[in-house]
Amino acid sequence: MNIGGVSFAVQRGKSPKLVILGRPFGQEVLITLQELESLAAYLTSAAEHWRADDDTAKRGEAVTRDYYAILGISRDATKKMIKDAYRKLARQFHPDHHPGDTTAEEKFKLINEAYTVLTGVKGG
Repeated sequence: MNIGGVSFAVQRGKSPKLVILGRPFGQEVLITLQELESLAAYLTSAAEHWRADDDTAKRGEAVTRDYYAILGISRDATKKMIKDAYRKLARQFHPDHHPGDTTAEEKFKLINEAYTVLTGVKGG
């Protein structure tokens, strides 16, 4: 989901997180009431998915991932849009830029997985 140049994405896993990308921290982002309601619906849906994923994992079943959401793109994204989103996020979360940051490393791996699944190409 993208609001005012800021992307909100859900990162699933053992410790689900909301990832906010786009503007430097401390920079104010103004959003409309409609955008706020949209974000609230997105976060509610994400929380429901997290609960479902947690229940699924407890049963030992596979957890599904929304690779489009991981890359912060819509389901009708073109191959170019997928590649552009992948490259932007891969640069942002590359382990070389975040030595010792396991969260960034996990995000980087997830971004690569999303790209590989959506395009059938390993890495960008």
